[in-house]
Amino acid sequence: MIRDIGDYAFFGLNGLKEVRFGNNLENVGNYAFADCANILQDVVLPDTMKTIGTQAFFKTGITGVKTGGTTSIGGQAFAACMYMVYAEFPNVNTVTAGGLFEGCSSLVSVDMPEISSVTGHGMFSYCTSLREVYLGARVSGLTLGTGTFINMSPAQVK
Repeated sequence: MIRDIGDYAFFGLNGLKEVRFGNNLENVGNYAFADCANILQDVVLPDTMKTIGTQAFFKTGITGVKTGGTTSIGGQAFAACMYMVYAEFPNVNTVTAGGLFEGCSSLVSVDMPEISSVTGHGMFSYCTSLREVYLGARVSGLTLGTGTFINMSPAQVK
C-alpha cells in the first residue's frame, strides 16, 4: 500500500513505459517521473490523491491525465508533455508556481471546474493546439497568473 511517491523517485528512468497507481496513493513528489520520456499512456490518479509536486510529470510521454481527488498541483507538473491531449482535474483548487502545461503542444482540452487560484506565470504558454479550457466554472473570483495564454490567439480558446 503506497501512499507517497517521493521526490525524484523515477526521475529520468527512460526504461519506464507504464505506470499504474494504487487506490491509496495520496502524493506524487517533486520530479517523481520527470524526464521519463517513454511513459506513453493516459495517467489516471485515484480519488485519494491530494498533491502532485513540482515537475512531477515534466517532459514525459503521457497522453492525458485524469484525477478525481487532487486538490493542489505544483508548478510545471505537466510542462513539456508533448503528447498530452487532455487534462481533467475536477477537484483541483490551487496551482502553485507557473507553467503547469507550458509547452504541451498537443494539449486540446483542460477541465478544472473547482480551480480558484493560479499563481505564477504562463499556465498554458505555447499550448498551440489548445481549444477548450474550463477553469473555475463552479467558483467565483478566479485569479490567474500573468501570461496565462502566451503565444496563443484569443480566438484559439473558447
